[in-house]
Amino acid sequence: MLPVAVFALLGLAAYYPIWPGDPSRIPQCTCADAGLNTWFLAVTAHAIIHGLDPFYTRTLNYPEGVNLTYNTQMPLLGLVATPLTLTAGPIASLNFLMWSAFPLSASSLFLVLRRWTAWVPAAFAGGLLYGFSPYMVGQSTAHLHLIFVPLPPLILLATFELFVRRVGNPRRWGLVLALLVVAQFFISSEVLVTTGLMLAIGLALLAVARPHEVVASLRFAAPGIAGCLVVVGIFLAYPTWMFLAGPVHATGAAGAGSTFLLRSDLLGPLIPTSLERLAPSGLTGLGDRLTLLHDYSEDGTYLGIPLLIAFVALVVRNRDDRWVRFTGAMAGVAFLLSLGGTLSFAGRATGLPLPAAVLAAVPLVNRMVPARLALWTMLFVAIVVALGLDAWHAAYLSSASRRGAGAASGEPASRVRTRTVLVTVLVLLIVASWVPRWPNRTVAVDLPGYFATGAVDGIPRGTVVLTYPFAAPLHAEPMVWQAVTGMRFTLLGGYALIPDARGVPTLYPSLLSPRDVEQFLINEEGGVPFSVGAPVPDNATLTLDLRRFLGHYRVGVVLVDQRSPHAGAVSRLIGAALGRGPVTSGGVDIWFDVQRSPGVRTATS
Repeated sequence: MLPVAVFALLGLAAYYPIWPGDPSRIPQCTCADAGLNTWFLAVTAHAIIHGLDPFYTRTLNYPEGVNLTYNTQMPLLGLVATPLTLTAGPIASLNFLMWSAFPLSASSLFLVLRRWTAWVPAAFAGGLLYGFSPYMVGQSTAHLHLIFVPLPPLILLATFELFVRRVGNPRRWGLVLALLVVAQFFISSEVLVTTGLMLAIGLALLAVARPHEVVASLRFAAPGIAGCLVVVGIFLAYPTWMFLAGPVHATGAAGAGSTFLLRSDLLGPLIPTSLERLAPSGLTGLGDRLTLLHDYSEDGTYLGIPLLIAFVALVVRNRDDRWVRFTGAMAGVAFLLSLGGTLSFAGRATGLPLPAAVLAAVPLVNRMVPARLALWTMLFVAIVVALGLDAWHAAYLSSASRRGAGAASGEPASRVRTRTVLVTVLVLLIVASWVPRWPNRTVAVDLPGYFATGAVDGIPRGTVVLTYPFAAPLHAEPMVWQAVTGMRFTLLGGYALIPDARGVPTLYPSLLSPRDVEQFLINEEGGVPFSVGAPVPDNATLTLDLRRFLGHYRVGVVLVDQRSPHAGAVSRLIGAALGRGPVTSGGVDIWFDVQRSPGVRTATS
């Protein structure tokens, strides 16, 4: 269909000159979230072809490993992309999925709206607003699991069919809903949680508005929901156990503090950010400061004044349509919850409590990031626009039909022309205010040459490897080395959610002993966010501790990227600890057979 083709072409603009399946470039860089997503796709493919547990791995954060159910693993996307990952590499899979997120998400709502509207352009407008919203543009910099959202509209449709329309076989719709829920869990559990939250609120709102239909709805939906729960329980039983009691599971409270800090601002719908190309710089300067740490990629609530005018006008014009009223109200609810537990205005916390504060005590829901509910604000705004345009078109056809039959239209032709001009201008203003500052930043995949040749085969499979840079937040490069070599070796450190000493998930790797070794490596590479490590002197004590470190964790190979900051100093330290110099290949200093080095044998004897 033409709308789907248009969505696909528009999606190409996001990462130009990257093409879907391109292995030579990567969004953002290999050092941060894009590198992490690459690793997730690779580890899923590795688990599938080797028959390993897809939800736990010791190839990262050795020796404890990583419980992947706490992470943005996206195993379903990894499974779908496995053939491409095995043939062209995980970076090619990442680029294919990042592009496809746009046309698939937009097309999903478009197809749902085709069931609820008669006019194709109305459904197209709704799909376009959802699939290319400021939320999608902001998260498209690196968060694949948050922009791959074709399933929420389908989950909404299945719920609508079960509880509202009540036509057909409820068990069939229950099965459809179950499969969609399971699939969404294996793409992003965070999006699934927000989906469940918004659907629960929506059903409660419908129950209050039409209490006389509650019994009939529950009676029809009950067989479908019962079957849905059984299917979901079967598919999610093991990952749920892994999440609650599996290896490296979290035991401490999490979510209510850190995640609720990232919330939207009351001015968010009005003020553009640097993500909008045609916005005045004075406004974008304010828009960029509306979220915590000025992370405007998380500020997805922007609508713009033209769209807000259109939204309000369509709700008012079609106020007799209960579905326009309902979706308009749900858009407001989603935005209100995205503001978090306390109100922020113009980038400043006011301390005024908001309804979302109660969510901090709700398990699972308290782990969501409120600002990301902008996804649902945009979805409901898109539905209002589609329903409103469809009603406007139907009224226009009815008026034209009456005029053609010779009946009085009730409205002068001049007024019709004036309104048409005003609507056209408003549409153009909406488009102009939403034009994204694309393409996103991409870089060439500039891995050390060592990992692009057969020389890396000199590392025996499964070998424990110490790398510099040390794998940590903002330093995911070693994980990309691991991913492009088919998870050939096991890494110390890692960038993933890993429980700390209190059992609370953090982004930092486990603390290894002696601790000064890990801290020294992290300090040398520039540190990691929100963590200030004390300076570690490069002296005889550090050299001795490094020998103990290498021996204790049975490190077989050390790799130092010569291009990294202070790589020379790190290589000298390692050479002094091992009592010998490295082999240099493809821009990497390499020490093989670390356990046979005189320094390590002496330290562990």
